[in-house]
Amino acid sequence: MVEWKEARRIIGIDHSAEAIVRARDRALALGLDHATFVCCDAENIDYRDLGPIDLVVANLCMSDEILRRAAAVLEPGRFIAFAAFHQDQWKESGKASRYAYAEGQLETALLEAGFEPVYLGVEQEVVHFADQDEALSYLESAGIAGKWKTDGRWDGFLIYLESRARDLTTKAHVIVKAQRR
Repeated sequence: MVEWKEARRIIGIDHSAEAIVRARDRALALGLDHATFVCCDAENIDYRDLGPIDLVVANLCMSDEILRRAAAVLEPGRFIAFAAFHQDQWKESGKASRYAYAEGQLETALLEAGFEPVYLGVEQEVVHFADQDEALSYLESAGIAGKWKTDGRWDGFLIYLESRARDLTTKAHVIVKAQRR
């Protein structure tokens, strides 16, 4: 397995300037002076502008468009590896992330983009709450409540809790390694 320090060049991209600063600081702390970071939208940047790319790695931001863009720069035999949201992530809110996939849906997207899945697995964690107050307290303490109140998930989760359900899928990720055909 190749260590990060053995890579010739590492390019990190994120749409959040704050995330780029954190990543740059972390890379410096690890002595990764061959890492550069670009604040941009992974669905809109032309990856060819970043120079030669041998491997694409993504974490919790995956879409059909990102797959197409990665396929456009990776030569046959090269890999993409990523963790994407599974459609069950926070399913109890009634609203899935636009970046969420079911296994079959993701496999189809990979094939259509020109990748052959090598590994496709799911990691999932579900939290059970004793009562509605404990569930709401969890969302507040985890910093989720504010976001959910603005993006429409809050009302869906309240309806879910009113049905006496007490579970929350706090983590549901599809883990993928695929090879460019």
